[in-house]
Amino acid sequence: MTKRRLKTGVAITAILLIVVSTASFLRWRNRQIQRLESHSTVVKTARGPVEAAVVGQGPAVLVLHGTLGGYCARSIRTASCGTLTPSPSTTGSRTPSSSR
Repeated sequence: MTKRRLKTGVAITAILLIVVSTASFLRWRNRQIQRLESHSTVVKTARGPVEAAVVGQGPAVLVLHGTLGGYCARSIRTASCGTLTPSPSTTGSRTPSSSR
Protein backbone atom coordinates (compact mmCIF):
# COMPACT_ATOMS: atom_id res chain seq x y z
CA MET A 1 0.00 0.00 0.00
CA THR A 2 2.91 2.37 0.71
CA LYS A 3 4.36 1.94 -2.80
CA ARG A 4 0.97 2.69 -4.30
CA ARG A 5 0.68 5.93 -2.27
CA LEU A 6 4.19 6.90 -3.30
CA LYS A 7 3.40 6.33 -6.98
CA THR A 8 0.17 8.28 -6.63
CA GLY A 9 2.00 11.14 -4.92
CA VAL A 10 4.66 11.24 -7.63
CA ALA A 11 2.01 11.20 -10.35
CA ILE A 12 0.02 14.03 -8.73
CA THR A 13 3.21 16.07 -8.24
CA ALA A 14 4.18 15.55 -11.90
CA ILE A 15 0.73 16.60 -13.11
CA LEU A 16 0.76 19.72 -10.92
CA LEU A 17 4.25 20.60 -12.17
CA ILE A 18 3.11 20.25 -15.79
CA VAL A 19 0.00 22.39 -15.17
CA VAL A 20 1.93 25.13 -13.34
CA SER A 21 4.72 25.14 -15.94
CA THR A 22 2.26 25.34 -18.83
CA ALA A 23 0.32 28.18 -17.20
CA SER A 24 3.55 30.07 -16.50
CA PHE A 25 4.75 29.61 -20.07
CA LEU A 26 1.43 30.78 -21.54
CA ARG A 27 1.47 33.94 -19.35
CA TRP A 28 5.06 34.66 -20.41
CA ARG A 29 4.22 34.05 -24.09
CA ASN A 30 1.20 36.38 -23.98
CA ARG A 31 3.29 39.14 -22.37
CA GLN A 32 5.94 38.73 -25.07
CA ILE A 33 3.34 38.91 -27.86
CA GLN A 34 1.82 42.06 -26.36
CA ARG A 35 5.28 43.64 -26.03
CA LEU A 36 6.19 42.79 -29.62
CA GLU A 37 2.87 43.94 -31.05
CA SER A 38 3.17 47.26 -29.25
CA HIS A 39 6.41 47.92 -31.19
CA SER A 40 5.16 46.87 -34.62
CA THR A 41 2.91 48.30 -37.26
CA VAL A 42 1.15 46.98 -40.35
CA VAL A 43 2.61 48.75 -43.41
CA LYS A 44 0.57 48.88 -46.65
CA THR A 45 2.64 47.90 -49.68
CA ALA A 46 1.88 47.35 -53.36
CA ARG A 47 1.89 43.59 -52.65
CA GLY A 48 -0.40 43.82 -49.62
CA PRO A 49 -0.03 44.58 -45.91
CA VAL A 50 3.16 43.56 -44.08
CA GLU A 51 3.77 43.66 -40.34
CA ALA A 52 7.07 45.29 -39.45
CA ALA A 53 8.92 47.05 -36.67
CA VAL A 54 10.00 50.58 -37.55
CA VAL A 55 12.69 51.87 -35.20
CA GLY A 56 14.60 55.14 -35.19
CA GLN A 57 14.57 58.15 -37.46
CA GLY A 58 16.23 59.09 -40.74
CA PRO A 59 16.81 56.94 -43.82
CA ALA A 60 15.62 53.39 -43.17
CA VAL A 61 17.82 50.31 -43.36
CA LEU A 62 15.83 47.22 -44.37
CA VAL A 63 16.78 44.41 -41.98
CA LEU A 64 16.17 40.91 -43.34
CA HIS A 65 17.19 37.72 -41.64
CA GLY A 66 16.95 34.03 -42.39
CA THR A 67 15.86 32.81 -38.97
CA LEU A 68 12.45 32.62 -37.37
CA GLY A 69 11.63 35.51 -35.13
CA GLY A 70 10.36 38.20 -37.47
CA TYR A 71 10.51 41.78 -36.35
CA CYS A 72 11.42 40.68 -32.86
CA ALA A 73 14.97 40.02 -34.07
CA ARG A 74 17.41 42.59 -32.71
CA SER A 75 17.36 45.74 -34.77
CA ILE A 76 20.52 47.45 -35.94
CA ARG A 77 20.73 50.63 -33.89
CA THR A 78 22.62 53.61 -35.17
CA ALA A 79 22.32 57.31 -34.50
CA SER A 80 21.99 58.25 -38.19
CA CYS A 81 19.33 55.90 -39.53
CA GLY A 82 16.23 53.91 -38.67
CA THR A 83 15.43 50.27 -39.31
CA LEU A 84 12.52 48.50 -40.96
CA THR A 85 12.31 44.82 -39.98
CA PRO A 86 9.45 42.85 -41.60
CA SER A 87 7.87 39.89 -39.85
CA PRO A 88 7.43 36.72 -41.91
CA SER A 89 3.88 35.36 -41.86
CA THR A 90 5.16 32.12 -40.28
CA THR A 91 5.72 33.83 -36.92
CA GLY A 92 2.07 34.61 -36.27
CA SER A 93 2.20 38.16 -37.49
CA ARG A 94 -0.80 40.45 -37.52
CA THR A 95 -0.71 40.62 -41.34
CA PRO A 96 -4.14 39.51 -42.58
CA SER A 97 -4.12 35.86 -43.67
CA SER A 98 -5.66 36.73 -47.05
CA SER A 99 -2.43 38.52 -48.02
CA ARG A 100 -0.07 35.70 -46.97
